[in-house]
Amino acid sequence: MFHDVAFTWTTTSTDLALCSVLDISPAVMAEQITLVEADYHNSILINELLELKWQKNAESAPNVMRASSRFNRFSRIVSTQILTADSPKQRAKIVGHFLAVAAVRLSLLLGMLSSIVNID
Repeated sequence: MFHDVAFTWTTTSTDLALCSVLDISPAVMAEQITLVEADYHNSILINELLELKWQKNAESAPNVMRASSRFNRFSRIVSTQILTADSPKQRAKIVGHFLAVAAVRLSLLLGMLSSIVNID
C-alpha cells in the first residue's frame, strides 16, 4: 500500500529537483517513513521469524528480506544526502535534520508501545 504524501515545502521553487531534504519538516518525514515501513513490517509472517529463517534461506522469508532491503535503501539515501552536501556546515545541518527525524520516529514508537502495554 502506498500512502499519499502531503509535504509542506518551505521553498518557493516549483521544481522539486531543486528542493532539499531540509525543506521537509522532520515530523512529516518521520510520519511518512513510519507509514511506509509499517506496510513492510506488517507483511512479515511469524513463521518467517522463527529459527532465523532469513539467515539460512532468504527465499523462506521474503517479507523479512523486503523489509531489510527497504531499511538498507533508506540508509543509503541518508548517507548520500549527507555526503553530497556542498560544505561541512551543510552536512552538519543535514545530519541534525535526520537526527530530528529519528527523534520523532522514536517518539512515535514509544507512543505505540505504551498503547500496547496499556491494553488489558
